[in-house]
Amino acid sequence: MLIVIVALLGTYLAYLTYRDNSKEIADPVLLEAHIAVSLPGAAESRDFVLLGKMVSTSDCRDRSDDFATAIFAGCSFCSVGGKAICKSEVPVHFRDLFDAAPTAQSRLRLVRRNRFDRNAVLIMSSAAEAKANAACERIREAIADTYTGAAECVKAEP
Repeated sequence: MLIVIVALLGTYLAYLTYRDNSKEIADPVLLEAHIAVSLPGAAESRDFVLLGKMVSTSDCRDRSDDFATAIFAGCSFCSVGGKAICKSEVPVHFRDLFDAAPTAQSRLRLVRRNRFDRNAVLIMSSAAEAKANAACERIREAIADTYTGAAECVKAEP
């Protein structure tokens, strides 16, 4: 009987892992975190917003403490500020930011390569365009070893 209970528990835990790491994210939950960036030689720190598409509310809750920290672990001039928050749906004005097409916002676009990664964007807000593009490239290079998916800078449309 104990073997049956252990087998059922193992099956259930495997299901939970698979559910929150599915290949397709049908109804994403938005994780929002703030990243302070102090580029070497810059006079001031800038606060950028990181948005991540999570599989479910439980996936978002489980990742809220370490999602941003894990991505930016290799970035010595980046620091994660405060606790990430989860939003039940991706607001319309954020949806286009996850695509490769230019929008009004320059951003670092993170595209997952496997079911354990998550798509994300780091919005280069409150920075002049040239500075935003330079910051994006520096951050992209800094996280190359810590984010397993693809990272690309998308410049704002003119």
